[in-house]
Amino acid sequence: VAVMKAADYIKDSWQKKQEIARMDTEVKLKTAYLGSVKETESEAKLRFSNGLIREEEYLVRKQAVDRAELDLKKSELNLDEVKMSGDAPRNELSAPLVGGRDFVSERLEIEKKGVELDAELLGRRIERFRELVEKGLVRGVQLEQIQAEMSAQKVTKGKIQARLGLRKSFVAGEMTSREVEI
Repeated sequence: VAVMKAADYIKDSWQKKQEIARMDTEVKLKTAYLGSVKETESEAKLRFSNGLIREEEYLVRKQAVDRAELDLKKSELNLDEVKMSGDAPRNELSAPLVGGRDFVSERLEIEKKGVELDAELLGRRIERFRELVEKGLVRGVQLEQIQAEMSAQKVTKGKIQARLGLRKSFVAGEMTSREVEI
């Protein structure tokens, strides 16, 4: 029995090391990507200030930086969870807290911020297209398509908010794991 327990411990230890190494590599890659995107954004900012590109082009690059920062934050969160639990990150609403920390809710908050970033850019595009439609430079159909995208973003944000509510109920003990998954 002692030999079997020792073998399981070694196996678990090895798996934990592999998972940590994988997550650590992911964090390093996302950090490098963020640096690259920031460099591109600073070039776009300079070009925008000199009038060489439109504001929308600059905002797209700025959003890419914000998105890369969120991706990095999520990877760092995953790494923390792996270090604390020794297992791959879990996203089920019924996943247990790890070391008293609610990684699932933290990931959902990051996801919600990503949707909000997308909605912010779409809002600016809607304003711009309204002006173009009023001037007769663009057909109203294009504006309607962007507004439909905005509606989809609102629905997505609502779903994430609902998941956060369910998760909060589960963590508070108001719902069982089975109930929350249903």
